[in-house]
Amino acid sequence: MTALNTLTLLSLAVISTITLDDGSVLNVSANQLTQDLNHDVATWRSNVQVTQGQYRLLADKLIMVTIAGKPCTLSAIGQPVQANGPVDSETADAEGEHILYDCRAGKAKLEGNAKLRSVRHSV
Repeated sequence: MTALNTLTLLSLAVISTITLDDGSVLNVSANQLTQDLNHDVATWRSNVQVTQGQYRLLADKLIMVTIAGKPCTLSAIGQPVQANGPVDSETADAEGEHILYDCRAGKAKLEGNAKLRSVRHSV
């Protein structure tokens, strides 16, 4: 007998709600969700939108790796990935081909034609 190792959901909108260790909630919507149950990996594809409070992220693909059922890293891939939200008391816009977010450290890393803009700064 073969065990079910992967679950794929296809629809006009797959909506997921994920609670992080700090109690904050991520809301993820996309056209497709695939979960690899053996490796604790979830992948959302096509029209991915993530919200967490005032933070917003748009991507082509989002990969979440979990440890013991808790999100550990989020990897957003797009052409480009776009994100915005408050940073140091002002709103910032970020984009790049890849944004890696470490849920435990609370830090994001922009890669590939990375741009970061705010009212006072631009990198």
